[in-house]
Amino acid sequence: MIDRRTCFLGGLALLPGVARAETVTVLPIALAAIGTPTLSLTLGQHGPFRFMIDTGASLSGMHDALAQQAGLRRTGEVGVSAYGGQSMVSVYLAEDVLFAGLHRQDKLIVTGYTQLPLKDADGLLGAGFVTRRPSVIDFERRQVRLHETLPDIKGFHRLDTQAVAGPAGVEQRVLVRVMLDGRPFNLMVDTGSASEITLYSHVVRQQKLSSRYPFLADGVRRGLTGQRVQQRMVRMEGLELGPYGMADTPVTLTHPDAGPSDTSYDGLIGIRTLRQFTLAFTGGHGLAVKAAPGFQPRKVDSWVQAVPKLTR
Repeated sequence: MIDRRTCFLGGLALLPGVARAETVTVLPIALAAIGTPTLSLTLGQHGPFRFMIDTGASLSGMHDALAQQAGLRRTGEVGVSAYGGQSMVSVYLAEDVLFAGLHRQDKLIVTGYTQLPLKDADGLLGAGFVTRRPSVIDFERRQVRLHETLPDIKGFHRLDTQAVAGPAGVEQRVLVRVMLDGRPFNLMVDTGSASEITLYSHVVRQQKLSSRYPFLADGVRRGLTGQRVQQRMVRMEGLELGPYGMADTPVTLTHPDAGPSDTSYDGLIGIRTLRQFTLAFTGGHGLAVKAAPGFQPRKVDSWVQAVPKLTR
């Protein structure tokens, strides 16, 4: 099933002298209060369900009880590393998947969770939904556009990024290099994270960040696998994302004695920062951004496009 834009572009190929146009699948999204993009899914005869687009997740998933109610076939279990720790979760196979009533997919593998990052979501779509092909998340137009080839990204700025393969290399998450208070950090692009920036415990411990910056609040977060993690929110200056600079940024510091986290990167850049841009995933691990209308970031004079590649 295809939308009007797909029909129009495909029809051009039938006209004499007109080269075949690219097929673009345009899916409408809704935005949660904090900006998290969500999409309507039907699994076979069940649904619709509300799935969040979570670029910080290596695998798609849904509430375990809901997967069972929908009659999804359990195919085994897998170890999942999530914020706060690791856990074994069930794996289910969904068939005849319909996205927003417009885009059909034969199968979708989902893992079963007891809790999701977005309270009223039924499930989540992992990073590969937008990174395994050129895709655009457009918060202003409330669309996700899935492309066959790289779209025109004039006006976008390519960021210094690196891919991180998920289980069996199925999904691809993206790391981006940012500067924060003059320090470089490699952060996971995570539309499922509610924070502006989160720094992991090993970074907080090594750089002794807990008492260095103005205190805002203490709290506890529960991760996908159920573990509770203590956090501290502080205010840091000078966030630089590519050519864009943002001052006075709230940063969530994971408690330095918290359980294991992935030490191959430093933390997360979450939806409260990402929603201020249109995100163009260029396939594989590439990411380009364009500031949303009305957002006036401070330009970073020292930034150049020929940035060095990320090192881990």
